[in-house]
This record gives sequence, structure tokens and C-alpha cells, in this order.
Amino acid sequence: MIGVKTGNSRSQFTRRLPDIILVLVFLMAVSTILLSSVFAFKLAVIRSGSMEPAMPVGTLVVWHSVDPADIEVGDVIAFSSSTDADVTVSHRVVDVLDSGFRTKGDANTDVDLEVVSASDVVGKVDFDIPYVGSALVHIEHFIHTSIGFTLLIGIPTVLLVGSIARDIYRRSRGAKIGTGGPNDAPEQACGD
Repeated sequence: MIGVKTGNSRSQFTRRLPDIILVLVFLMAVSTILLSSVFAFKLAVIRSGSMEPAMPVGTLVVWHSVDPADIEVGDVIAFSSSTDADVTVSHRVVDVLDSGFRTKGDANTDVDLEVVSASDVVGKVDFDIPYVGSALVHIEHFIHTSIGFTLLIGIPTVLLVGSIARDIYRRSRGAKIGTGGPNDAPEQACGD
């Protein structure tokens, strides 16, 4: 019959599901790295409640470098903390001054004590995804353990490589011994 599929497409999908999941996870990881490096985006995780409810603890924020002259009241900026150089703070601009920016966390009652100088601004927040940052932090900590590395990197890699090797093996065997399809039938000579 022409146009009739044989085989169970649901079982084919079920067999391919692990491959599909592994490829999607790989593509997500690569796209995150590429987005941040090619488009100069930076990722950070909100670790305090000062920006709630707009950005609860665990929110993943995406920001990019910005010319301080382009910053306006209402923008959420990322800036180096004056008390700890390893900490980046994300607060909303409430006033633009000649000397820098007056900022305030949305949940705070008072504005920040210190004016943020233009040289301390590291970027402007483009968007945020609530709670995703917490998951990424947990995964990052887990992956640095030997069991985490094995479960999240080692086993999926072995499964992916094994799946590819299985497919290559099956294809090479099918090409050598035939698949039993109509093209594998021996040619027959027509007699006069």
C-alpha cells in the first residue's frame, strides 16, 4: 500500500525520548553560554528580599552593560556593592544625580544610604525569571559533588554516546545484511 506507515510511532517516540531530553538539556546549556558571551548578557541570582515582590529571592536576572548616561528613574540597575566588591546589587533607580544614582530596593522603606557612582554600575536589568535562579544555584552546588557530576554529566553523556553508537551499529548492520525491504530483493531476469 502506498502512503501507509508501518510500525508503532508511539513506541518509536518512547525509544527516542531520552535522546530528545538529553539534546534539549545540552542545547539549553549551550544557548545560555552563547547568549551570555555573544550578546554580552550576564546572569545573576537575587539572594535577598530587598526587591520583593517584583524579584523574589531566587529570581534569575539577566542584565547587560549599559552607558550610565542611558539610565533613567525606574530602571533596575546592577552595581558593585560598596561594602563587598564580590557582591552585585540590583536595585531600582529613584533619582539621577550629577554624582551618580540614588537607588532603593522595592521592599525597602528607605533609599540606599550611598549614591551609586557611574563607575560602580555594571549593567541594567533586562528581565527576570522568578525562582529559576534558586534551581540553578542548587544544580551548580550539586554538580560540584562527585555524585552530582556523575548523575548530571557522566550518566547522560554515557547514555547519549551509547545511543549514538547503537544507532550507528544498527545502521551499519542493516546496510550489510539488508533490511528486508523491497529494494533488498534479488533482481530477476525476464525471459523471452
